[in-house]
Amino acid sequence: MNLLFRVEGVFRLNDRIVLTPGLQAAHTVKPGAPLELRRPDGSVASAIVGGIEFPTPNPATRHPLWVLEVRQEDVPLGTEVWG
Repeated sequence: MNLLFRVEGVFRLNDRIVLTPGLQAAHTVKPGAPLELRRPDGSVASAIVGGIEFPTPNPATRHPLWVLEVRQEDVPLGTEVWG
């Protein structure tokens, strides 16, 4: 697993839990892929990639990641997302 990003924002959009800043274009994570969420307190949780938002084709832009099998309150700021 590789460190994908550190969570700077967590919000609910409809029924989705969205994590930001998200992925850079170089990451090849696909919907359905397992993730490991390493929280600042040292605990670890599992999640699954639900989808990746691609609002712009700019490869330098980060793309918000939405996840399944996790609640908003389970992902504190500073959590490391590994996949």
